[in-house]
Amino acid sequence: MFKFKLGRKQPEENESRRRLQKELFGFNKICDRGFPSHPSAIAYDSQLKLIAIGTHTGEIRIYGQPNFQLSYDLNTSSIRKIIFLNGIARLLVLTSDGYLHLLEINNLNTIHIDHLCTSNEDIGMILKNTQTLCLLRNNLNLLIGLNNGNIYSFNIENFSLNTNPIIPTETIEKIIVENCSGRIIHPGSVQSIVQHPINDDKILIGYKNTLIVHWDLPSNSHDRTYIYKQEVESVCWYNQGRNFATCHSNGSYALWDAKQQLNIVEIEKIPYGPYPCTPMTKIDVKIMRNGDPLIIFSGGLPRSSYSNKHTVSCLCENEHNNERTRHVTFDFTTGIIDFFTIDKLSNDGSRDDPQSLVILLHEEIVMIDLITDSWPSYPLPYLNSIHASPVICTTFACNVNQEFYKKLINYASIQFEDYSDRKWPITGGEITKIEHDSQQKHLLLTGHEDGSVQFWDVTNISMPLIYKLKTSDYFQIEQPINDDTDEETWPPFRKTGIYDPYCDDPRLAIQKLALCTNTNTLIVAGTAGQVLTFQFTAEPTDVNLLTITVNLLDGCESYVWKGHEEMRTKSTFVSSGFIATSFIQLYPPAAVSALALCSDIQWYNQF
Repeated sequence: MFKFKLGRKQPEENESRRRLQKELFGFNKICDRGFPSHPSAIAYDSQLKLIAIGTHTGEIRIYGQPNFQLSYDLNTSSIRKIIFLNGIARLLVLTSDGYLHLLEINNLNTIHIDHLCTSNEDIGMILKNTQTLCLLRNNLNLLIGLNNGNIYSFNIENFSLNTNPIIPTETIEKIIVENCSGRIIHPGSVQSIVQHPINDDKILIGYKNTLIVHWDLPSNSHDRTYIYKQEVESVCWYNQGRNFATCHSNGSYALWDAKQQLNIVEIEKIPYGPYPCTPMTKIDVKIMRNGDPLIIFSGGLPRSSYSNKHTVSCLCENEHNNERTRHVTFDFTTGIIDFFTIDKLSNDGSRDDPQSLVILLHEEIVMIDLITDSWPSYPLPYLNSIHASPVICTTFACNVNQEFYKKLINYASIQFEDYSDRKWPITGGEITKIEHDSQQKHLLLTGHEDGSVQFWDVTNISMPLIYKLKTSDYFQIEQPINDDTDEETWPPFRKTGIYDPYCDDPRLAIQKLALCTNTNTLIVAGTAGQVLTFQFTAEPTDVNLLTITVNLLDGCESYVWKGHEEMRTKSTFVSSGFIATSFIQLYPPAAVSALALCSDIQWYNQF
């Protein structure tokens, strides 16, 4: 130790030894599992049934059916926007440093992503100021709306930008003078551009300063203009382009008749008013299978009470039948990046028939089943947020006993009863089929700060969560005060998602895990010196644990423990699955730092 303190250098290793170490310890990343860090954008290919997620670190991940996953790293700055060229396995990526990238999924020898081309450096200043993108259905032109109100056209075939705006701000200002004189002067930034769902020549443009323009591309002129009394945040078409919807900075939305020449709103509503509300940042309207409109929007909550909440609301109203009216405000722990629906268009195109709602958040992704009446969430086969509660410890079980695995899956089915039982909606990609019955199973166990133990199936790349054990059910802990009353709450919040980084009691944190799949035994040791033994049970059981205290300071009566208190048990009900059979409380209740299990003689040690 003294040679380190005196600052002496270690003798340099020779070149052959370093080469040998590199060969023996050459770790390479094989795949990425779980939810990507710092997501920034999402896209969906409705024909190939694939989703792509971009991150602030320049990484792109593409997902299809379970166990289909591709990744690509641009090694550049943050990804701002991703757009699929529908049906041709290509995607456009806009980065914050002012470049457009074209990527392609190829299947020559192996399925991989190729980088085809990058935009010219000269147009970087234009692309840096991009506010919104709209890919036309011909997959040849990309419309780019800027913060200053100009709209440019990017040719995808030549991968070049027309440096002259196709819809300049000056043209819009003339339209304002002719049609909206005295109400606004400058249109503001381009908030949204959407192509007409049937007529490819028409687009709808939403400008920040209360202006909406119905534009004809071949003639490069406007058909109609609309003025609303509040700033525009987003626009969308619905009902085969006969109507469109806008959402605004005061938390309101408006429904318009696209054929109406006058500036008349069909329906305008502040869903969570009349008090001041947060901006409604995005809106999407879909026609359901029964013909009712489904209005989906983010934000718009009462500012004084819920300005810190992150929500996406689904509102389905029927004027003639109140039983068909549904309203749910999905409440999330982290901020919303984007959302979209997966639709199943009717043969005549009159019904969107939305099947699923996909919501990308900063720390997780959530998919809502819109077919089932209760609108439940799907269980995630991949993209799970492993750190929903901070991970404290892990243990890996290789080639687990097949009987143990089957029991675990069987008992886990009860935990997923509140989820949708419909098939996972993302079904793209081709994978080599493997006989799962003969395949060896591998499990990863993670112990978390909230006292939970989660079992992950890491046999394949998907890594689904198959079982969750909560040790907090066995202990008396201080619960947060619940302010909810029996009165109906408004807005109708529904807590959704699993990400919850906060813990009610730090003593619950899991420090060590030991698992034996041959004897179905799990040992869990925690921060407060608690050690629990778990075994499988097939029958619902009331559990009253007897505390066995082990004094590690026997004979050292002068020592005074000044840390946290030991854990106190309580009676609990377990339906089936892992059940606690014994509880040892160490004194002093310090964190367990080591744990060993010898299941052959039913013995374990902890330190």
